[in-house]
Amino acid sequence: MPSYSFSTVYPGSMHFQFAFLHSTGLPGLFEYIRDDVGHYKEFKWTAIPSKKALVQKVLMVPAQRGASSEFTQPYEIRTAIMKGDWYDAARRYRQWAITRKWCANGPTSTNKRIPEWYKKTSIAMKWSTSKPNRKIKGNTENTRWIMKTFGKPVMGIWYQYHGNKKSVDTAGVSKGWFGCVWNARLDDKPFPGVGNAVKTMRGENCRLIAYLNSRIYDQSLDPKHPGTIEVLPHTVKLPDGSVQLYSKVMFEVCRYDSWWHERQLRICQQAIKELGFSGMYMDSFGRGQHFCYAKNHGHAPGGSTVSIQGMRKMGRTIKTNLKKIDPDVILSSEASIEQFVDIIDAKLLHYNIFTDCCPLWQTIYHDYQITYGRNFFPVGKENATSGLVKLSSVFHVGAQIARFRPDTSNISFMRVWNSPNGQLIEAFLKDMLTIRSEFLSFFNSGEMLRPPRLSGVEEIDAKTRKFQLKVPEVYASAWRSADGAVGVFMTNITNKSIETNVSFDMNEYGLKDSMKSSFVSVSSGGKIVSKQQTGGNITIPPRTTVGLIYKQRK
Repeated sequence: MPSYSFSTVYPGSMHFQFAFLHSTGLPGLFEYIRDDVGHYKEFKWTAIPSKKALVQKVLMVPAQRGASSEFTQPYEIRTAIMKGDWYDAARRYRQWAITRKWCANGPTSTNKRIPEWYKKTSIAMKWSTSKPNRKIKGNTENTRWIMKTFGKPVMGIWYQYHGNKKSVDTAGVSKGWFGCVWNARLDDKPFPGVGNAVKTMRGENCRLIAYLNSRIYDQSLDPKHPGTIEVLPHTVKLPDGSVQLYSKVMFEVCRYDSWWHERQLRICQQAIKELGFSGMYMDSFGRGQHFCYAKNHGHAPGGSTVSIQGMRKMGRTIKTNLKKIDPDVILSSEASIEQFVDIIDAKLLHYNIFTDCCPLWQTIYHDYQITYGRNFFPVGKENATSGLVKLSSVFHVGAQIARFRPDTSNISFMRVWNSPNGQLIEAFLKDMLTIRSEFLSFFNSGEMLRPPRLSGVEEIDAKTRKFQLKVPEVYASAWRSADGAVGVFMTNITNKSIETNVSFDMNEYGLKDSMKSSFVSVSSGGKIVSKQQTGGNITIPPRTTVGLIYKQRK
């Protein structure tokens, strides 16, 4: 056992309140915390080889950190010795988690608060006009190519749809950032053509949502500036009353503060009512923040639940008021934690692609919240395998495929798609999206099951711009839809056919003898092909996605 020490925090880098330390084939230590409110806590793990010991701790803080000497344990901590792996631990935590208030809206399949247009969406894009060469025209033209090539409906987040490109009193200028990137200033105006572009795209089945940072006020730090004078009473404060800055150059506003809630709401209302956006992407929402010791924000100084409770109030206020304007709006965020499943409809997966990454979030919450991926080809300096790995990773965690970049900011959009790698990726992705669109009951609202076991599948090397990875030749996932059907899907990322035997626990999947199985793939004409499949041995063609579908016999 190697020596190591590791820690993480909730809310923040830890998205749920459980941990499981285990080794293959041996019992492990399962620990979870029954905390509905979302107190700040730190999880720590330490290996001590000399004592052959592995220590797991939860550091709890007083209700008012640094402001009170009193402490009462506000929640129950449970531990158990159990056999299994990451999937077993996630499923055990799920039994408690989906009964909490953040899952009160029910699963996605029956949740009427999530609009149907978004449930049917398989592609998410990143629009941007945050730099001079990122034009509305380019975004629009390339989005039309995306929809013509890969289908629709699609969704796009529009980064910096308003602002002042020539502003010199924005704090970010000192870091070389462009204008008022964070969009929290009421004096900023929409760029010319935004409203028309939003309306036009919506008519073509592309819904755009507007970017807004929920935490940052990008304003000059000059103490005499009117914006500074206005915001200072509402910023996060240190114990001595001084201001806590974000990245040392911008104000971090307390997300419990009612002035900030009202300001955010006004910007959101303008985006929906006046410009026609279909929702808001609230960056930095749903995670942690610095402890705030201000005495005028309506919360206890140093309160350990301020971040969660303040954001829940902000999110509910914004969502309730926006739905009065348009019942079909959505709210999105980057990697919000579990406490916001009922508020955030569209969760951006913030992480990159790693080897042996366990899809804990999807195992627990996939059928309660729709997610969309982050990494995607085309990237001019990456090879085709890198693109296949990114797409397969996103597909097999049941996330919408993202991020298409139609703004032409870093690459020549069509030059990359027309390259040999781009053509290979295009054919691969078309088939993948055909499968996904046909089986949305699994990929957008299905319950994630334990991945199937595949025989004869080896690992291969893959390299992205940032990582050297060992990845499987075939990616695989399994899902159960609300009607009890089961889908097992596999993607061969190699240029050779692969024969494999697919196996799993029938009881664990909830399969019965009365259910029939069919093998599905995509024909050369881009249509779903289905044939009866009775055995576990299948052949997967090169760079192809296939599935085994189990349904009740009629």
